[in-house]
Amino acid sequence: MRNRMIVLGIDTSGAACSVALWENGIVLAKIQKKMMRGHAEALMPTIQFLFNRANIGYNDIGLISVTTGPGSFTGIRVGLATAQGLSLGLGIPICGVTVFEAIGMAAARRIHVKGINKLTVILETRRTDFFLQEFCIRNSEVIEAGDPRSASIESLIANIGKDIYIAGDGVERLKTHLPSPEHVKLVPSCEFPDSAIVAEIAAKTDSNAYKSAHPFYIHPPLATLPKKKGRVFNE
Repeated sequence: MRNRMIVLGIDTSGAACSVALWENGIVLAKIQKKMMRGHAEALMPTIQFLFNRANIGYNDIGLISVTTGPGSFTGIRVGLATAQGLSLGLGIPICGVTVFEAIGMAAARRIHVKGINKLTVILETRRTDFFLQEFCIRNSEVIEAGDPRSASIESLIANIGKDIYIAGDGVERLKTHLPSPEHVKLVPSCEFPDSAIVAEIAAKTDSNAYKSAHPFYIHPPLATLPKKKGRVFNE
């Protein structure tokens, strides 16, 4: 029996290994290490260090939340495999959170203008296009206003509205192509997911609405898993 309901948030979708413990609106502890590679070796020791810092045990965790993508092919799988292993071993649920949702929520916390505001989360693809999703923000509440999709630079520039907020790691490249960059409002420090936000989103999601913890792609990934080797039998 668990004495506390603590959420473990995990993000390894990009250029960081980020883990956090969240309980009743309070971030108990958070660690974020910048890294392009090495997530597989770093994640479990970082989680253990996080638990030691917060002075809690695995049995105190009641829910695991993990980013599902889009992002690094290997990084996403490292986070998901770790989260699924912990979920199975501890017998607790797991909730997937997209990178769009995590960045959208973080951006909403930084927008202090009253009324309804429009936000577009724009992510890099390592190609010529972008990934994006639109949201509406009302009193720091984030509401999806469209499905995640890809768009060319030309299409994005032609359709992006005036006085719209933008966030995500694709913003810097986009700004160099905008004819009137002053018409959009950059939300700072929201390039990558925050594991504490990832945990909070899951905590505030009804258990019947948890998203699956499987890789989320818009394009087929550039990388692929190696084919399994084995004997070939003639039938």
